[in-house]
Amino acid sequence: MPCDACYRFPVPTSNFKEVATSLMRHGTLYECLSCGTLIEMIEEARSINFPTSDEVAKYYPECKSDHT
Repeated sequence: MPCDACYRFPVPTSNFKEVATSLMRHGTLYECLSCGTLIEMIEEARSINFPTSDEVAKYYPECKSDHT
């Protein structure tokens, strides 16, 4: 469940860490350090996405299994 910090992504940057990237999806996956929610930033999009565990498994296979 996203917290207040998630909705302020990407500020401040110290609240988030980059977890994985996907060339297929043109995206970068971040983790909120406050609540552990995964946040996806797609290159072509102008907003953030809270991906499902299926999307994470499909597009970010190098992502640790504890995030799915």
